[in-house]
Amino acid sequence: MAFRPELVSVVIPTYNGRSDLERSLPALFSQKAEFPFEVICIDSSSTDGTWELLGEYPIDRHRIPASDFSHGGTRNRGVELSRGGIVILMTQDAVPVGDQWMTALVRNYENPEVAGVYSRQIPRPDGALLAKIDLRLAPNGSIQRRVNRRSDHPHYEAAPPNERRELCNFDDICSSVRRSVWEKFPFRPLNFAEDLDWGKRVFEAGYTIVFEPEAQVVHSHDRSFVYEFKRSFITYDVVDEMFDCGDDGYGFSRALSDWVRLPVLLPPVYPEIDQEPLRSRLRAYYCITARIFGHACFSTWRRSFKSNKFGTSLQKLFYRGI
Repeated sequence: MAFRPELVSVVIPTYNGRSDLERSLPALFSQKAEFPFEVICIDSSSTDGTWELLGEYPIDRHRIPASDFSHGGTRNRGVELSRGGIVILMTQDAVPVGDQWMTALVRNYENPEVAGVYSRQIPRPDGALLAKIDLRLAPNGSIQRRVNRRSDHPHYEAAPPNERRELCNFDDICSSVRRSVWEKFPFRPLNFAEDLDWGKRVFEAGYTIVFEPEAQVVHSHDRSFVYEFKRSFITYDVVDEMFDCGDDGYGFSRALSDWVRLPVLLPPVYPEIDQEPLRSRLRAYYCITARIFGHACFSTWRRSFKSNKFGTSLQKLFYRGI
């Protein structure tokens, strides 16, 4: 490896994640990097033994009240406490694959234009079927390395919203930032999509964002119907605010049509779906239904209720608990 930083920092926000950290910390500390690294954990007053587990490792640990946590603000605090010129940001349940994961992330910073690099995610073998389907489609599940730089896209402003979103994509399930760029563009104290917001700002400022598929982490979730419904609404809301998507015309009649066609739409995306247990398939359909109708609910809300008091109250209800 030609590029050897003096120090790399790893920042992990933690909260009641002992069982996850028992898998992720050994993988982290087994890295065979040709440079030193430090680990900083910001713990939101865990009560499950997380704090004690962190004390068993050479970790600089800091405790904050749970009420002080925000995805953007807490990560900023971790970066402020760190010393490395490159800072890796990861969640407590992201498990590095192999002992070269860190090296694969960091080597991209040999290019001085690179502001951030994020990892490929692999679903847990025992994870939810929906997570496996998601990572077949999502940018962070691809096997193709991507280097997105603003100068390569002179017509960026005129591009469709989904194309602009993909160019700005950044995912701090497992990512890294150059400290000097973060100092100009710290994370905003958001509780949702702080990573996409950061990616958009640095990309539009002319910096380069890299997706590095050779830096892999195992990570996936099994979420409830209600959570998927609310998260779908919020995702469309946030992306609409960031990229000015406009009215996409999606309503409950289209949602119903898409729902009826799910058995036809899914096999081309995930050909092995018929080999999955019936229970897993039913749960995946159940949660995709939540997403479809969450989208329809957002579009209806945007057209009819966004600008009035009822709409504001409804929006707050969706954001609660996410």
